[in-house]
Amino acid sequence: MRRIVKTGGIIILLFIFASIVFLFYNENKVVNIPEIINCIFEENNLKNTKIKKLGDYEKAEYIIEYMEVTQEEIEEYVNIQMESYSELLPVTDRNVVQEGDVVYVSYIVTQDGQVINQVEHDNLMVGVGTYDIQFEQVLIGKKVGNPFSVSLELKDIYGELRGCELNIVVESINYFKTHELTEQFVQETLKMSSINEYYNKCYDILKNEKDVQAKKIAERRLFESIIEDCEFLVDENEIAAYSVKFVEEHEQLAYVYGMDMQTYVREILGKDMDGFYSYCYDYGEYIAKKYLVVGAIFSDVGLEITEDDYLEMLDKLDYKDNKLDNDASIDNMIRYTIMEEKVIEYFTDKL
Repeated sequence: MRRIVKTGGIIILLFIFASIVFLFYNENKVVNIPEIINCIFEENNLKNTKIKKLGDYEKAEYIIEYMEVTQEEIEEYVNIQMESYSELLPVTDRNVVQEGDVVYVSYIVTQDGQVINQVEHDNLMVGVGTYDIQFEQVLIGKKVGNPFSVSLELKDIYGELRGCELNIVVESINYFKTHELTEQFVQETLKMSSINEYYNKCYDILKNEKDVQAKKIAERRLFESIIEDCEFLVDENEIAAYSVKFVEEHEQLAYVYGMDMQTYVREILGKDMDGFYSYCYDYGEYIAKKYLVVGAIFSDVGLEITEDDYLEMLDKLDYKDNKLDNDASIDNMIRYTIMEEKVIEYFTDKL
C-alpha cells in the first residue's frame, strides 16, 4: 500500500513538474520571425516594435460570412455604369454659360501684379462646387470666347484667403448626353444579347466584390483575434511615423474624389480630423502586428515558400520578370504575401 501511495505521489509530482516546465517554456518561448519580416520592418523603421509572445493561435477561427447582393445594389450599379457611357457633347443653341454646364476654361491668376498660376483648357461643371464655388459662380452668364477679369478671395498654399485677380476665358460649353438601357443599347454598345444578360453580369460582378469583401473581413477578424492573445513591444513613435503612409493614401483618394481633406474625411469616412488620425494610427499598429503574427505562425507551423509558390505569385500579381534581384523591397512584399496566404490556408484547412 505504501509503495502504491509513494508511486502515485511521484507521478503527481512529475506531472506538476512537467506542467511547470511546460508553462515556463511557453511563457519564455522564443518567437521566431522570418528574415523577410525583419527586412520589411527595417525598411519602415519599425526597429523597436516586436512580438514578445505568440498566443494560442490554434483556437482562432477563419469564418467567411455569406454576403447577399440586393436588387437595390444591382440597380444602383447599373445606373452608375450607364452614367459612365454618357457622352460629352458641345452645346450648339447658345453661347452663354448656365448652371449645370460643363465648360472648358483657361485662366491666369495674379496677386500683387505677379502671376501665381496659369491654367489652360481645364474642364469643370458649373455650380456644383467641386472646382471652386466662387470661380464657378462668376462663369454663369459669361459668353464663349469673351475674356473677362474678376477679383476673388482664394486660398493660398497655407489655406489663408488672399485677394487675387483672374483673367478668364470660356472656351466651350458642353453637356452630357445620357443613354437609356434598352435592348438596342445593350446589343450595339454592350455587345450582349439582352438586358437580362447584362443584369446577370452585373450581379456576378457585385457578387465577386462581395465575396472578396467577405474574405477581407474574415481575415481581419482572424488576425485581430490572434493579435489579442499575443504580447508585443510597441514603439508608439515608430507606429505614428509608419501610419503617415496611410494618411497619404487617403490624401490621394481625396484628390481622386475632387475633395479637400477635411471634406473627404467627413463625408467619405464619417470622421473628424482627430478621429481620422487616430484611425490611421490604429490601422498602422494593426498592420505592424499582423506582419509579426504572420511571420511567427509561418515559422511555428513550419511552412515554406517554394520556387513554384514564388513564380505563381509573380503571375498572380502580374509581374513580367521572374527575378527581382534589383528591388529587394518588392521581392520581400511578394514573399510576405505568399506567407500570409499560406497562414490563411492553414486556418482554412482546419475548418
